[in-house]
Amino acid sequence: MRIRRCAAVIGLAAVCISAVIAIPSDDDQMADACIDAAAKQYDVDTNDLALDPTATTADGYTIDGIVDQGTEGKKSFSCMFDKQQLLKEVRALKPDGE
Repeated sequence: MRIRRCAAVIGLAAVCISAVIAIPSDDDQMADACIDAAAKQYDVDTNDLALDPTATTADGYTIDGIVDQGTEGKKSFSCMFDKQQLLKEVRALKPDGE
């Protein structure tokens, strides 16, 4: 009986540890939101995007990135997040988007 309880506790601990490791970070969640929104805005596959690390700003957070639009070339953009880490907008970094 005692061995079964120990095995059950060890099994439960392993499940709990696995669940904690699988939880994405806030940076990962913001990056995912940025990639999804930029892919939709630029009408490209998510594999055509590259992101820089998340940066903290006075208004919240920003993630800069580059989109490869094939024959139209590569364009720089920035995803802007508020302090609650909600995506506000995807903005081209230059007026022509390059």
